[in-house]
Order: sequence, then structure tokens, then C-alpha cells
Amino acid sequence: MSVDLHMQDNTKKAQITLEYLLVSVVAIALLSISMYALIKIKENADKGEQILRFKATANELFSSIDELCALGSGNSMQVKLQIPINIASGTDNEKNIYFITLEMKRASMENINIADSSEDVSSIAHSTKCKVSVDGDFDNEIVLENKDGVIMNKK
Repeated sequence: MSVDLHMQDNTKKAQITLEYLLVSVVAIALLSISMYALIKIKENADKGEQILRFKATANELFSSIDELCALGSGNSMQVKLQIPINIASGTDNEKNIYFITLEMKRASMENINIADSSEDVSSIAHSTKCKVSVDGDFDNEIVLENKDGVIMNKK
């Protein structure tokens, strides 16, 4: 009888160890899934923040250009940029419309995959009544000037 009790005791210990291992594996699997989800949430939040900062910069710049256009020649305005941008200006001669296009500089998109986004926000265009002659890369700020009806970068 003593042998039977000893065997039963070892079987119970082995069963408890096996159950502990199973619970540990499930806990580690759940932690791994949680960590992956948290990393994805952070990446999406970073992407969303960068897109919002780009849109805010674009809106502020476009508003400043329209305001300078309305104020007339001789006025200037400093615009603080929230993110580095590339500005390209152009003209549609047939319709006599001037436009400006902003693009996020690659340096500000290094950790952001815009292609994953449901909408393409890496560039934004805006039409204006004044001719715009502003081209190039800008990091922190830009000083715009209306010189005889042409909006340009005051250097």
C-alpha cells in the first residue's frame, strides 16, 4: 500500500508541473500578442500625429499665402513649420490659376509608412489668385513676402 501512495504522489506532482507549464505558455502567448498590438497602436498613433502636423502646416501656409495675396504688395509674414516640407509652385496658364504643392520631406517620414494609410496625404495642393514663386526645402520657418502681386520667399 505504501508503494501505491508513493506512485500517486509522483503522478500528482507531474500533473501539477504540466498544468503550470501550460498556464505559463498561454500567459507568454497572451503577453506576446499584447506587445505586438501595443507596438502597432504606437506606430499608428505616430503616423496619425505626423499626418496631422503636415496638414496643420499646410493649412497655416496656405492661409498665410491667401492673406498675403489679399493684403497686397509690400507685406510679409513669417510662418512656423511644424514639420520639414518641400514646396513647389506652378501655374495653369489656360485658366490663369496659380498653385502651390507641399510634400512631406523624406526625413520626416522615416518612421512612417504613408502607403499604409487609406488616403494619400504625403502631398497637398492649393490654388491661389496671386502668383506664387516659392520652391525648395524648408525645415523650421519660412518668411513670405508679397512683392508686386507675387508671393515669394523673403531671404
